Amino acid sequence: MDPTIPTATSDPGLEPADDERLRRFRPVQLRRAADEVVAVLVDAVRGGLYSVGEQLPRERDLAAQLGVSRTVLRQAIYALEQAGVVSVKRGNQGGITVESVANVPHVLSELHSHTQTTVRTLLEMRRPVELQAALLAGERGVPADWVRLDQLVRALQEHVGDSDEFLAADVQFHFTIAQMAANEPLLSCMRTFFNEWLAIRTAQFPVGHVDFDAAIRNQRDMLEALKSRERAWIVRSMDEHLGALEEIYLGHRLSFP
Repeated sequence: MDPTIPTATSDPGLEPADDERLRRFRPVQLRRAADEVVAVLVDAVRGGLYSVGEQLPRERDLAAQLGVSRTVLRQAIYALEQAGVVSVKRGNQGGITVESVANVPHVLSELHSHTQTTVRTLLEMRRPVELQAALLAGERGVPADWVRLDQLVRALQEHVGDSDEFLAADVQFHFTIAQMAANEPLLSCMRTFFNEWLAIRTAQFPVGHVDFDAAIRNQRDMLEALKSRERAWIVRSMDEHLGALEEIYLGHRLSFP
């Protein structure tokens, strides 16, 4: 230890227990590369790229493709093995086999990667912004708006099975609601969310999970809620829509007072 650096016992200030300001600090969360890998692999198995019973690519191939060391990859695989998502068999006839997706929500809720933190902050921002946009749209919408939203729901149905086209129609549905709110700052916030969300989805996740049927049901319900102009229905419908995405990427729904 460098003798010029004072130790805690030589600190002339208050003892930690006596300094209320110390309570303002929070533990530093390390951004672990293995957690990034876990998020990517979870997306692959949850989205059906690799089904239960199938083997993932070989360690060295996965590590090379993801740009991480085999040590980091093995840490990620170990975490998934402990959660029962995969099983590992060593040797020439071995491999990494997908076993179950039942514990995926728990795995996601335990991650502290940079990507997971960014996803969480974006979804936290989206909740109040999009809810307020929907409430205003319910007040200010006109019949022509309902027609436009109905067209977009129909577009979703036409693009079932095509994740990229489906997502584009889904995004346009939400932008249309923000435009109906007639509030430029809200629309700007929505644009920020979707620009960053799409960048993460494209760059980090091999599948970008989409439950087509659930998304169509949610959009149809949101349209009917907006047309009703009933605040409680709009809040309930938006909570269901946002909560479904939060469960997929965070492992649980966000809750706000």
